[in-house]
This record gives sequence, C-alpha cells and structure tokens, in this order.
Amino acid sequence: MARDRQIGFMLTLALVIGLIAGITLAGFGVWLVTLGAKGDAKVDLLGQHLNSTNVGVSAIFIGAVTLLFVVRRTLASVDRFATLAPEQSSAVPPIAPISIVSSVSADDVVERVRTLSDDQAQLFKAIFTSRNGLNVADVLDRMAISRAEAVYRARDLRERGLIEILTQTDQKFELSRLVRELKPGTRSKIAAMLDHVG
Repeated sequence: MARDRQIGFMLTLALVIGLIAGITLAGFGVWLVTLGAKGDAKVDLLGQHLNSTNVGVSAIFIGAVTLLFVVRRTLASVDRFATLAPEQSSAVPPIAPISIVSSVSADDVVERVRTLSDDQAQLFKAIFTSRNGLNVADVLDRMAISRAEAVYRARDLRERGLIEILTQTDQKFELSRLVRELKPGTRSKIAAMLDHVG
C-alpha cells in the first residue's frame, strides 16, 4: 500500500510540475505576443511542428505541447497502473469470481448473451469456444485489441455473470460456473447465437 502511495505521489508531482511548466511557458508567450516580440522561430517538438515570425506564438505553442504531453503521459501511466495484476499493485483490488445466484435461469443466460454488443460477443465467443479459458495474451493473439480493451471487455462480461476473471501470473478469463453448468441444448443455442460474430 505504501508503494501505491509513492507511485500516486510521483504521478501527481510529475503532473503538477508539467502543468506549471506548460502554463508558465504559455503565459510567457502571451506576454511576448503583447509586447510584439518579433523573430523567426521554427519548432519541432514531440512530433509537432510550428513556423512562426513571433517568438511569443512559439512560446505558447511549446507550452501547449508540454501541457498535452504531460497530461497524456500521466493518464497513460495511471491507466497502465490500473490494469496491473493485483500481485503487481495492491491498489488494484483482487478480482474475485462473481457470486452465482441459483435463481438465474438458462433463459436469463441466453438473454444476457443475446444482448451483448459485438465487441463483447467477440470476446465471449473466444472464451466460450476455448477449452480451459484464455489468458490475456491468448486474447491478444486472437483479437486485434489492446490489453486494456481486453480487460475492459472482460470486466463487462464478468458483471453480466458470463465469465470469471482469475488472477494467476496474468489474468485468465474463464466461463462462469453459471455458463459451464448449462445443459448441452442451451450451450448449443448460445453457440448458434455466437456463430455470426467475427
């Protein structure tokens, strides 16, 4: 937990310093524009290009690029930190299988599958047709999506009670007990529904 606070503090510190630097540069640029400071400037910064005859405009540009870069990198770091397995970060709570309520009928499960979005159905089909579930790496091999997107879709499926997310060395997606215990006829019905999914 202390490690998580340190990481949070470092991300906050980096964000604050970056924001101060970007705002200061942009403010300095506004001041130079009001003074009418002239001078040719060609700036290539982090893939962004600017040609200007006013130094103030260049300073505003550098401040804006700095702000965007710092905010995007900080958010990417937060997103990466949030998708780490619980062993890698105690800030991410352990993912436990959803509790199964015995009052859920096979028709309810079929309806849940029927109402999946195409993206959700694509992941569910991959898990449904696998024998022992899929690790995140297996999902990435089968589907052209990012790790974060795979985890996001899996969490949606878990909330619907269709899969479980197990934490091993990496996250593993398996059918929930509710789906595993369906009768063969219902499983065939679900398989037929998933046939149209790419």
